[in-house]
Amino acid sequence: MAVVTALRRAGSTWGVRAISSVWGVRRLPSTWSVRQIGGVVRFISTLSLDYDRWAVTASADPTADVVQFAYLASGSGDPTASDWVAGSWEAAALSTGEWVARILIGPSGSVTLTRGTWDVWIKITDSPTAPVRQVGTITVS
Repeated sequence: MAVVTALRRAGSTWGVRAISSVWGVRRLPSTWSVRQIGGVVRFISTLSLDYDRWAVTASADPTADVVQFAYLASGSGDPTASDWVAGSWEAAALSTGEWVARILIGPSGSVTLTRGTWDVWIKITDSPTAPVRQVGTITVS
């Protein structure tokens, strides 16, 4: 809260006193949140071809927005421009206010992962925002 001061006349001299602010500031939650469908950590075989599906909660239908994914070796840092791969949206909403972003991973998919543990990132390009989140981990065996 901000502290606002006011001047008031006390007899023939001026005094200063603090008064309550008429406004306050608080951080609002993001308009986006993402959760993995099927748990926090996923396991997949190098032979599997499957969708990596993520539930996206948004204040408005995001399916016209560009959704991208990045898979980085666990703990290797933030994605760079060349790490992002196009994902897609499922046609039907998962529930009210929740949509499914997905990407096909595995042999002949959008992303082919080798054995190891991978950090999963998602980027949703809206106007004017483009939130980027590290949303989970996937282990490939």
